Amino acid sequence: MRSAQAPPLSRRARPIALTLAVLAVSFFSVDAHDQKVGDPWSGSGHVGDPLLPENGRILDFAAENVALLSWLSPEDITGVAQTANDVWGYVSPSGREYAILGLRTGTAFIEVTDPVSPKVVKVVKGRRSTWRDMAVHGEYAYSVNERGGGIQVIDLRKIDRGKVKVVDRVKDVGLATIHNITVNSESGYAYLSGSNLAGGGLVAVDLADPARPRVEPGGWPFHYVHDALVVSYVDGAHAGREIAYAFAGETGLAIIDVTDKSDLFTVGIHEYPGLAYSHSGAIGRKLRYLYANDELDELEGNVTTSTTYIFNIKDLENARFVRSVSTGEETIDHNSMVRGKWLYQANYESGLQVFDVKRPGRPERRAFFDTYPDDDHVGFNGAWGIFADFPSGIVILSDIQRGLFVLQPPG
Repeated sequence: MRSAQAPPLSRRARPIALTLAVLAVSFFSVDAHDQKVGDPWSGSGHVGDPLLPENGRILDFAAENVALLSWLSPEDITGVAQTANDVWGYVSPSGREYAILGLRTGTAFIEVTDPVSPKVVKVVKGRRSTWRDMAVHGEYAYSVNERGGGIQVIDLRKIDRGKVKVVDRVKDVGLATIHNITVNSESGYAYLSGSNLAGGGLVAVDLADPARPRVEPGGWPFHYVHDALVVSYVDGAHAGREIAYAFAGETGLAIIDVTDKSDLFTVGIHEYPGLAYSHSGAIGRKLRYLYANDELDELEGNVTTSTTYIFNIKDLENARFVRSVSTGEETIDHNSMVRGKWLYQANYESGLQVFDVKRPGRPERRAFFDTYPDDDHVGFNGAWGIFADFPSGIVILSDIQRGLFVLQPPG
């Protein structure tokens, strides 16, 4: 049952409808059977040699302090030109590294152990969807989308031998559509955002048997959640607590205690200057600062350049917005990840943006690689997702039109 405290449909639908309207030209006008092979917006990819910036460019892409190791277009991966969406990574027990790329027609598994010569292992078909998200726990990947089918559970135990297979489709308690999935491997739980359960709020999934996940009843139904970060605190004042930082659209940043799956409760809800649609974020070292991305603040004119909002989360009960940082570009920030002293951001039409967060409360931009050379506008084209947690130090980035980029930025 939809909670009485959940936001009304019209409140949730407005930013989604606005996004869909802007996406219409770039996504849905080519949706019947994807793009025709050879459509120039997909690009032709690049493999074989790492490329360094020369006079501020690599091929047609503006770049600074970032090397292009390789690039595969959606057509390179599937043989059919189509759009890509989010990206994640997996490291097998042998140490081999893999990109997991969401596509309109499924989920691609690509070995990037040799980053200048990526190899497509398999494309697992799924419901056709503009939005697809993936996460990993142990030797299993979980792929979700907004068109139906629940959680697609994918066995990666034989991926080094070129074998990947679907072993389950989780549809417990009517689960069908899901916008996002995040895994907290320390607790052994996954969390669903924007699903058809709990009013689109946060829903926990037990991964005790990673091949057969089990959806927990209830959830946190008080506000729609677009994405979440979940952390297990092992020391300090919050030791023993599992906390979700939920990006709750127009509501802002919601901090939720998810320690007891039968009683998920709100710690606090926080707004920030420029709030339009709290989308996603990244947490820095020592769990002190959170970097929040708002997907519609630039589009609605709340800010004039791409803006990331910084929260001090050292004290959960008294988390606070401290300041914002901008790339200076008139584009939309989308997804981020922190590794060491670097904040890596997929920023739609201005591509990869890299900030030095050695001083975590005062990030400084140090590098970029613009995957969308067509222009730098407030639009929903270009870079979608980022993964920067490989032992090798490479970074993979997904681009809606141009597919998978394997990059070597600072760090």
